[in-house]
Amino acid sequence: MKFKKSVLIDFTILALLFGGPFIFNSATAEQDPPKSLLENSSSIKGPVEEMKKIELIYLQPKQLSFEFKKVCATKKLKHLEVMSLQDMQNLDCMGTVINLGEACLELVKKERLEGGFDDDSVKVARGIGIAAEKKIICELAKGADLMIDCKRAGVFDASIQCQKPELACRKLKKIYAVEIPLWRSSKTEEKGQEYLHCQFELPEIISL
Repeated sequence: MKFKKSVLIDFTILALLFGGPFIFNSATAEQDPPKSLLENSSSIKGPVEEMKKIELIYLQPKQLSFEFKKVCATKKLKHLEVMSLQDMQNLDCMGTVINLGEACLELVKKERLEGGFDDDSVKVARGIGIAAEKKIICELAKGADLMIDCKRAGVFDASIQCQKPELACRKLKKIYAVEIPLWRSSKTEEKGQEYLHCQFELPEIISL
């Protein structure tokens, strides 16, 4: 199944590629980058072509936002004066580090139980921290299609290798498709360049 949605330029990865600060967000290719990102990413450098090395597409995405305080509260932490993004996947709540993807699982579950979010057709894909606004965005979807230039796959973890696509995609699942099962993994070639291709989809989507 091919997703017919906008390709996402993932600034999480761009920050890693270009040595930029850990200020994260995403935007569709048709839109300008978020203002909060532009104001905090002066050290992100490199040609625009680099963006083409990573393609991330979510199927029927939804978003929920939560303040840093609510994220820290998932670990029953209170009276917090300093909260900051430690890296692309974690929030530091005065020494207690919380994984954003795991926090989204708990926060979205609570929203559903309390009636704040009633769409059960989508599952948690990932959490994105926005430092300037002191909040995180929990992205949910029915599926995700991720393609990464094999030369860049190691920016996440040196053990992520295109020669072992299933293992590599399972590791990337923890970042991009937390609650969505891995459906297919492969190494593909396009115009002489090798790519790692990971497809994550819910069972009901695969059966369509």
